Amino acid sequence: MSSAVSNGFALYIHNERDSSGPTKMYTLYDPNVFLKFVQKAADDADENDQSMKFKVIKSYLYAADPGEFVLAHISVAPSVRLKSPCWGAAEVASSASNSGFGPLLYDIAMSDYGVLTPDRISVSRSAYNVWDFYKNKRPDVEKLEFDDVTNPQTPPKEDDCHVIKKRPSLNYAYKIKNGVNYDPLVKNHSMFIKRIIEWGNVNSMLVNPRDIEEMIALFSMRFFEEMYENQ
Repeated sequence: MSSAVSNGFALYIHNERDSSGPTKMYTLYDPNVFLKFVQKAADDADENDQSMKFKVIKSYLYAADPGEFVLAHISVAPSVRLKSPCWGAAEVASSASNSGFGPLLYDIAMSDYGVLTPDRISVSRSAYNVWDFYKNKRPDVEKLEFDDVTNPQTPPKEDDCHVIKKRPSLNYAYKIKNGVNYDPLVKNHSMFIKRIIEWGNVNSMLVNPRDIEEMIALFSMRFFEEMYENQ
C-alpha cells in the first residue's frame, strides 16, 4: 500500500450494471501517466472549436493502450449471482493486474466489500495463483471452506457452494481480518479529477469529471479483456 501511495497511484471505485446484474469495479491506475496521454491527445487533436475539443481528445484516447496507466482491475458481483449460500461471499467476476499490484487490489476489495470468493465458472492462471497465495501464505486472511452443494457433508447450509474440482484454493470464501486503509488512493483519484479540470480551464476546455471517470472505467475493462486474452 505504501508503495502505491508514494508513487502517486489512484483508486477509482464505482458501481455499474452489466447483463448479469450489478457489479462494483475497482481500478488502480497511474494518474500522472493518464494525464500525459490526455495532454498528448490535446496536442494531436486538430480542432479549433474549444467546445468540441475535449470530445475530439476522447476519440484519440480510445486508441490508447490501457496497460500504460491501468495497474490493476477487479470487479465484484453480489452473492445472489452464486445461487448458493457460499458463506454470503461476493464473487470476483473479473480481475487483471500487472507490476504485482493484484494482491493489493484484492485486499482493497475485501476491505471494502467484505467476504469474497473466486468466479465459480472461470479463473485465469494468474488469478488462481493469487487465490492460492491467499490460502497458503496469508495468515491475516480468514479462509471459509465450502461444502459441495451437490453432495453436502455438513448440516449447515451456509457453507454450501459449487465446488471446483482439482483447484482447491478456489473452494473457499476469503475475508481479510484487518482491512487496509485505501483512503489515500481514493484521495489521489479525487485530486486527479481536480487537476484535469484545472488543466481544461487553463486550456479553455470544458472537462466533465463524469467523462473522465467513464474513460477510466472503460480502460479498466479493456485492460482486463486484453490481459485475459493472453491467459
